[in-house]
Amino acid sequence: RPPEPAEFAAISKRLLDVVRAHRIPILEPANAAMDQDYEADDAAAASVRLARNEGRAVALVARDKDWLQCVDTECVDAPPVIRWWPFLSNAARERGEPEEWGSAEVRNRFDVDPSQMCDYLAIRGDKADNIHGVPSLGHTRAAKILFDHGTLDAALKAAPLTKHEEKLHEYREQVIAARSLVKLWDMAPVQWDADEQMVGGFDARRISHLYREFGFTRLEREIPTFHKQSFYRDATTY
Repeated sequence: RPPEPAEFAAISKRLLDVVRAHRIPILEPANAAMDQDYEADDAAAASVRLARNEGRAVALVARDKDWLQCVDTECVDAPPVIRWWPFLSNAARERGEPEEWGSAEVRNRFDVDPSQMCDYLAIRGDKADNIHGVPSLGHTRAAKILFDHGTLDAALKAAPLTKHEEKLHEYREQVIAARSLVKLWDMAPVQWDADEQMVGGFDARRISHLYREFGFTRLEREIPTFHKQSFYRDATTY
C-alpha cells in the first residue's frame, strides 16, 4: 500500500480531534509498526472478539455483508448484526426499521452458516467491494459447493466432480486472493480497554471551539440541542 499523502495525515489528525471531543471511542493499533498491515474493519472485528472473550454481548451496526462473518453462532441470545436503515435500499428505508441478522437470517438468505460467509463471498464475489469471485458461480452454486465441502479449502483439495467445481479449481488463485480481501482478521493488534469503549457524553466547550475554528457556525448553534448523556458528569460536559 502506498504511503498516505501528507495532506491526508494533517486532515486525519484534526478529524480525530473532533471525534475525541465527541467522546466517541477510537480503536488504535497496539503496535504502530503493524498499522499498515490491517484495515479498520480488522480492528473492529478484533474488538468484537476481545469483548466476547470478556463475556460481553456485542451488537454490530454495519452495512457490508462482510460483517455477517461476526454473527455469534455459539450464543442463542446473542445480539445480531444490524444493518442500519440509512444504509439500506429505499424500500427498506421507508419501512423505517433496521434489519437484524442472526444465524437464522444468514442461513435463510445466503444458504450458508455465518462461519462460511468469507468463503461464500470469495466464491460468489461482491460487487460492492470490487471482489470478482469466480465467473459463473453465483449464489446457488457457491452455496452448493460449501454445502458439499464445508469450506473453500476442502473444496480446493478435493478432486472436482462437477463443471462448477472445475471452474473453482480453474480460478484457484483468484478465489484465494478474494478470500484474503474479504476476510476480517480479528487477530489485529488493537489497544483494548472495555472501559474506554463507552459511548456518550461530550466536551461541549471543546466541540464549540472546534466548530468555530472550522467555520461550522450552524452546528455550533445546535450544540445545546444535542442529546444529553451522562457518562461524564462535570460542569463542562453534556
